[in-house]
Amino acid sequence: MLCRKLKNHRQRSKINVFTFLVCFCYFLYGEYVFNWDSQIGAIKELALRWNSYEAEEAGKVLLSGLEDGQEVLLLELLGEICLLDKRYRQAADYYLRASKSTKEEKEILRYLIMAADAYYQNGDYDLSAALYDERYRRDGDEEVLFRYGCALLHGENFEKLENVVFRSERLRARFDWNRATYWNRRGDFERSLRYLEPWIQQGIREVKYYYFYAQMQYRRGRIGEALRVIALGRVICHQSITAESIPLWVLQMRLDWERGNFEGARRVEEALREQDGIDWVKILLEKVCGLRKLENRAMVLGALGELDGLDRGLAECIRGEIYLEEGDFLKGLEHFKSAENFGNRTRHMARYREGKVEAYAGNFRRAAAIFEELLNEIMSLSEGDGIGNIREFLENVLKRTRSAIDHSTFQNA
Repeated sequence: MLCRKLKNHRQRSKINVFTFLVCFCYFLYGEYVFNWDSQIGAIKELALRWNSYEAEEAGKVLLSGLEDGQEVLLLELLGEICLLDKRYRQAADYYLRASKSTKEEKEILRYLIMAADAYYQNGDYDLSAALYDERYRRDGDEEVLFRYGCALLHGENFEKLENVVFRSERLRARFDWNRATYWNRRGDFERSLRYLEPWIQQGIREVKYYYFYAQMQYRRGRIGEALRVIALGRVICHQSITAESIPLWVLQMRLDWERGNFEGARRVEEALREQDGIDWVKILLEKVCGLRKLENRAMVLGALGELDGLDRGLAECIRGEIYLEEGDFLKGLEHFKSAENFGNRTRHMARYREGKVEAYAGNFRRAAAIFEELLNEIMSLSEGDGIGNIREFLENVLKRTRSAIDHSTFQNA
């Protein structure tokens, strides 16, 4: 009996709890009444209330006693349990086993897409692309073809990517957007712009395309082209400020400040102030950036005074940067040190800038101590939001600073 199989299996304490629950159900209701829904429910309870790893082990015990065709639901549950711990590759393996255990075509297709998604989340783009391709060939769903293209893109399989063609204009636009953002993150701005330009010319009805295109043109120094596309985007949103169009209007405001069009900038700023749920820290930051380009110091300091009430640390960091540009390093350091007292949002940035100023002044040992302390703080943070990239960056900065210490020591010897 399955009950004996569970009792004889060496398990940890929480799996023994699960075993007791199963055996108690057998005792209370009899083997005939007890069903697999109860057992799967017990595993779910174990995963949610105690420990997902223990739940997976309990599921494996049950799985080993099942006949062919009975294990599909349990395999799906084991995949879900692995997803809870972000063990995507193991989840994909369970979904693939489920796809091979069921005879229903609809279920096979469902498990194939679940396995492909799990591989994709794990960064196994070649494996996910192969499964998306198989799934698409079986039913021709273009939404699956879209996922296949994304897997090829992030797996950098550009040769196969050239053969991906969508019948749906909506999916073509979505995929070109993905390609534009992909190349933008990699610093190939011209390639990114090429994927957006055809949709701007066609008058696509999504404002985010106009904002992204205008922003990139602005960063490339093409202010006129950026303003032209902003104007097109404003027509698309009927000259109104909506949740989707706010970034476009903020960019318009920044460019107006930067070009000295105070009347236009103030008009947009007043309209933004009438909106609910506006991130005023971001808007004031854009205003400050525009005024700094205009080199209007008095207006910059005025905007920073307003920013003080919302994010003092950020305002202090910007003041530090202003003094650095003017060559007053001591005053810049003073503001960076002040910014470190106003929360972690700007503490790490201010600490890093303090280290860079010390290094620039030739105080390499002091700079190395700052970078090392900052790196230890970053190392204690959980993964996410690019923490891994920040750690690697700081490790390289610290390495270069220590090399500078060795070099200066050698020269002075």
